[in-house]
Amino acid sequence: MNINSSKRIVVAEDDTDARELVADRLRSEGYEVQEVSDGAQLLVRVEDSIVLREISGRVDLLLTDVNMPGYTGLEIVTGLREAGMRMPVIIMTGLVDEQTRAQARALGASFLSKPFDGAQLSALVARVLESAPVRID
Repeated sequence: MNINSSKRIVVAEDDTDARELVADRLRSEGYEVQEVSDGAQLLVRVEDSIVLREISGRVDLLLTDVNMPGYTGLEIVTGLREAGMRMPVIIMTGLVDEQTRAQARALGASFLSKPFDGAQLSALVARVLESAPVRID
């Protein structure tokens, strides 16, 4: 059994090609990946995780784009933090401005600038998951 197979990652990205590339890379490393294409779908996925609080609903890592239809990735993460949820988050964006970086840091999120390669993605995901607290569901 791959050690990553027990880790569930939600990838939120409105660009279909980018989302599929990220998801495929993570799946090839053994992660269980759920894909969503906009902020509204992301909100539903995160709410399911919060409400269910069981293995089938758990999210170990949220990997989200900043700019998406519905809600932005930062709006979703802000809501999570306000609700007391501390799931690890990686914010991806091609808009590398200091305000966005500062907001991501303030939310306790890691930051991944687009474009990035598969090795950068893999290394950051592994590092973030390794530093996340161990959960007992």
